[in-house]
Amino acid sequence: LPSRIGFFFNDPEYDPSLLVWKDSLPETTRVALESSLAILDSMDEALPKEKTEPAFFEEAGKSFKSKGELLWPLRTALSGQKASPGPFEIMEILGRKRAMERISAGIQKLSKA
Repeated sequence: LPSRIGFFFNDPEYDPSLLVWKDSLPETTRVALESSLAILDSMDEALPKEKTEPAFFEEAGKSFKSKGELLWPLRTALSGQKASPGPFEIMEILGRKRAMERISAGIQKLSKA
């Protein structure tokens, strides 16, 4: 259980390559994470799934080939895991500030890779 939920309590450590969705490019992943930051920047501290999910789905449909190109890097930056709760549930628990910190850390990891 600690290995499955530890990321709620500690910032995750992971290989930056885990951020990249399937056959996407690292540049697409960076854009996805930056888009995620922009979405969260426009929101309040509280991030209920009912509010975040439509905003992210709209961005995915508008700017990416698939939802996975936006949501996989987001979930990975938040949890550091291949399998975890969904990004909307994680953000609801972490809150806006911590979610944005983790996404920013994901961008930095990707830049150093």
